[in-house]
Amino acid sequence: DLENIQNILILIVLSVSLPSSTVR
Repeated sequence: DLENIQNILILIVLSVSLPSSTVR
């Protein structure tokens, strides 16, 4: 389902953006 894909993408973006923001 598109909803599942969007949720996964959001989780990935958050998981990637959070660590990068904490490093800086």
